[in-house]
Amino acid sequence: CASCHNLIDPPGFAFEHFDGIGQFRTSENGLPIDASVELVSTDVDGLMNGAPEMAHALVGSAMVHECFTKQWFRFAHGRREVAGDQCDIEETATSFSDQALDMRALILATVVSPSFRYASSKTL
Repeated sequence: CASCHNLIDPPGFAFEHFDGIGQFRTSENGLPIDASVELVSTDVDGLMNGAPEMAHALVGSAMVHECFTKQWFRFAHGRREVAGDQCDIEETATSFSDQALDMRALILATVVSPSFRYASSKTL
C-alpha cells in the first residue's frame, strides 16, 4: 500500500483546510489544520502549504501539461492512445504549451492532427 500512498496521499493533504462539504476551516476538533505537503517524483518537487500553493506550483509543471494533453486526447478520440499516436500527442502538447496553455489552441491542435482527422472505424 505504501508504495502508492506515498505518491497519492501528499497532494490530498493540501486540501485539509476544506471539510467534507468543501467549507474552508482552520481547525478541526480544536486543533489547527496542517495542510503542508511535500511533492516528490515530480518536476515541481518541494514543500508546499495548502491547495493554492500546490496549484500554483502545478501550473508550471511540464508533467501536468503532458498528462492533461494525454487525457484530452483520450476524451477527444473516445479511446486510449496506441503507440502510433505518441507523435500527435507530443505535437498537440507542444502547441498547447507554445500558446500559453490556451484551450482553443489545444482543441485546434487536436482536430487538425492526423489521428483525429483519419480515425479508423476500428478504433472508435
